[in-house]
Amino acid sequence: MLLGLQKYDLSVVCKKGTEMYLADMLSRAHLNDVQQSSFVTTLEVTDHRDGPAVTTSRWKQIDELSAYDPVMQKLRQTIHHGRPNARSQIDPCLAPCYEYRDTLTVQGNLVFRGQQVLIPQALRHKMIEVAHSTHIGAEGC
Repeated sequence: MLLGLQKYDLSVVCKKGTEMYLADMLSRAHLNDVQQSSFVTTLEVTDHRDGPAVTTSRWKQIDELSAYDPVMQKLRQTIHHGRPNARSQIDPCLAPCYEYRDTLTVQGNLVFRGQQVLIPQALRHKMIEVAHSTHIGAEGC
């Protein structure tokens, strides 16, 4: 958000709540019967597997290994039950995910960071090999 706001010359003024008439009025005059927006409904039914170009068999393999990976299990549980606000409160095995904790979502056994799927530990070495298989190396250059 800070990067997006850098192009503006802002002056921030602190006002007491009694001086913010519009915000105060709107917070007290809420609608009791609000229909869910189509955007929220779209987000709820989004299939994150549509983004990355991954074969069906690879999705199945990632899904199966994610189901039994203890770190992925803890991560899914943390996402479902709420994330701690302080880094010291999080399980040490989940510390690498703390910086992007607000972008994590769960779909079945899979955990996504935006459109990227998090790979379980048992499959990471294989995925790195696949990603680097077309690299010809320094000698090839």
